[in-house]
Amino acid sequence: MKYENDVELMKRKRLATVEEAILVYLKDYSRYREEADVPLSVSQMGISRSLGIRRSHISTSLDSAKKRDFIEEKKCHVKGETRKRKSYFLTEGGYARAMELEKAFLEQEVSFMMKNGEEFQGEISKLLEKIDESFSLARILTHTYEGVVHLSEISDEDQSHRISKEIPNISLFIGREDELAEINKIISSSRNIMMVTGIGGIGKTALLAQALKTSERSSEVFWFDIGEWSSIRNTSMHLGNFLDRMGDPRLKKYMLAHEDPDMADVHDILVNLNVNIMLAFDDIHNASQKFLTFLKMLASAGLASKNIGLFLLGRSDPGILENKYLQDARCMKMDLTGLSEESSIELLKERGFLQIQARTIAGKSGGHPLYLSLIKDANPGAADDIEKILANDIFNQLGETEKEMLARLSVFREPVNSEAVVLDHNDHDILEDLAGRSLVMKDGGWSTHGLLRNFFYDRQLFGTRLSLHEMASEYYNSKRLVSDRIEETYHLIMADDAETAIFLMRTEGRSWLKQGYQDEIVNLFEMISKTGMLDDVNEFENAFELNMLAGLAHTRMGNWPISKILFSQGLQLASVMGDDLMKAKSLHQLGVILYRRGDLEEALEQFVEAIELVKEQSKLRSEIDNSMGVIYWRLGKSELARASYEEDLAISRDRNDIEGIVRALNNLGILHCEAEDHDRALELYAEAMKLAERDEDHKLISILYSNIADSYKFKGDMSEARRFYERCIQLSEELGFKWQIAEAYRGMAEVIPEERDTYLEKALAIFQGLGAKEDIISVKKMME
Repeated sequence: MKYENDVELMKRKRLATVEEAILVYLKDYSRYREEADVPLSVSQMGISRSLGIRRSHISTSLDSAKKRDFIEEKKCHVKGETRKRKSYFLTEGGYARAMELEKAFLEQEVSFMMKNGEEFQGEISKLLEKIDESFSLARILTHTYEGVVHLSEISDEDQSHRISKEIPNISLFIGREDELAEINKIISSSRNIMMVTGIGGIGKTALLAQALKTSERSSEVFWFDIGEWSSIRNTSMHLGNFLDRMGDPRLKKYMLAHEDPDMADVHDILVNLNVNIMLAFDDIHNASQKFLTFLKMLASAGLASKNIGLFLLGRSDPGILENKYLQDARCMKMDLTGLSEESSIELLKERGFLQIQARTIAGKSGGHPLYLSLIKDANPGAADDIEKILANDIFNQLGETEKEMLARLSVFREPVNSEAVVLDHNDHDILEDLAGRSLVMKDGGWSTHGLLRNFFYDRQLFGTRLSLHEMASEYYNSKRLVSDRIEETYHLIMADDAETAIFLMRTEGRSWLKQGYQDEIVNLFEMISKTGMLDDVNEFENAFELNMLAGLAHTRMGNWPISKILFSQGLQLASVMGDDLMKAKSLHQLGVILYRRGDLEEALEQFVEAIELVKEQSKLRSEIDNSMGVIYWRLGKSELARASYEEDLAISRDRNDIEGIVRALNNLGILHCEAEDHDRALELYAEAMKLAERDEDHKLISILYSNIADSYKFKGDMSEARRFYERCIQLSEELGFKWQIAEAYRGMAEVIPEERDTYLEKALAIFQGLGAKEDIISVKKMME
């Protein structure tokens, strides 16, 4: 099977052709036609990104429009880049045609599902007045099929990470009574942990899904499929959302306050849950070495808690259950083998085979459930090699359209909506037919068994794989969550379009980082690095930006040695290009690493060198000013610290940078507090608090509570100090912000003298657990 062109790849009828959508799109950029510097939006890549259409299709449509003298191509300097790109503009005839098209399309009737759940029906012109301003007419045109707009707005619920997958649906289940009885011991809470292992397709998922689906506790199940990029942070986010829905919000609040979760903190939250849950982690053999630490933590929490039942499914144990667990009666390991001959015959008879046929097939099947579910031939070969069975007894019996459908599904790493693989009306019937034969599943989207996925993916020619990954990237481009952007970037790289993938990471990577996708950024960076594209001298600017992004991701993960290497490489690239601003960015981040290691003087040298290279009053300049202020403060140079913080505040106010304003106000408040100007400190904290509350920055709010309490304490107003320390403790406990809890305990020790020893002991215990050496020494001196 090979797709020859985009027409074959996209048989559904759009409201407009891609060429028509491009004309409508470029009409809004006509003012740049005679400009020396143009936006990336008028390049082939920019058009592709904006319309959500594959670059290969955009290229074909641009060529067609040029032949019709609707579009002209020029090489222009693109804003923000050093090199020139091919850019596209409407001719006079193209502009006239675009005006005609725009008028006609705005009057077209469409339907669209709004984010509030209401269905819109009416003209596109009216729809554009009601939806997110990021939806352009051109993008709507390329995503409207037969009068229905296939785009989605982000709802409030979608803003958070997705909650866990539902328990898989099992269409046919026979036998396994003994195994079900063992699983029910977890469900009934008489056992805590069960690991089920066995070869691919032996029925591990089906067994557990059957037990949980028929249980009265099915609503308490968190089901998670482990993939090649499953990360501790995002899995914890999924789990936190699930627990919040169940009535325990602590893990969700903790994750909102922490860049990277501490396993000990997550363990403590799980051990002390106030709800009953069952956790099911499938495909544990896919777990990375880092993710194994998370699974081991879950096993420890499972035995320590009365409220957790833990199921682990995979082809083998990658080293989760140590001997101490297996010796515990509350833990069980089951190695799943084939169905009994009697159950095999019963399953085949349910599928429509005659008794004599079922007996023949069962005798050759080895009781392999996937084989029994998929086999069609009444006289098959032996089931000694599932790969051979897939090739000979299943693949050869499929029609070409069925093979094409399974090939499309094989590139996706997670379940997808039908629009990802359906190209025409007949495809819906093909999907349903394949589902009826257990070749595909519809659980939270369409997917197929891992063995089938790998089998069909491996059979595709290289060119076909590129086309399929390009289709997949287009599908994710129509979605709006960060996780969709991650998948889009992955598929772009796999489609040999590293250029667009790099563009996505450069323009959106920092926002991904803020939302906790550091592991995924590192993985994508490694994929792009392996293409060799960043080694090209013409790509040094991209290489620098991605090095910095990956370095920041590693910093969040605590991998400072790797961060240092990446930032140093960035500095080398900046030096080769002779770009002072890039040098300053690299030096700043290298200084931050030195500061975190406690090398204050060396860090200050890097910051001073960096700030001399920044001429404009930019966000980078304010960040470096803040970093210098912190160093001066730590070195006891208060006046220099004040000057740096005031410079940070002035630049941040000028840029309306709320984060920077709050940061500077808080730091200046600390200096005024230390100078015993407590009234001024409280004024600064109050202004910072208003902004922090507006941005719902709960971690910063807890810090401000503590700082406000400190000022009241030094003023001698112990009642107000106690009130704010208690607020700090309450919020910090919800966030799992241990260091801040300890800080508040230390303050409470001075506010409530009769309980001084109790609070100091609590503070000391936390600081010792965090390994905070200076704070440990400070508390011990207070205890003398």
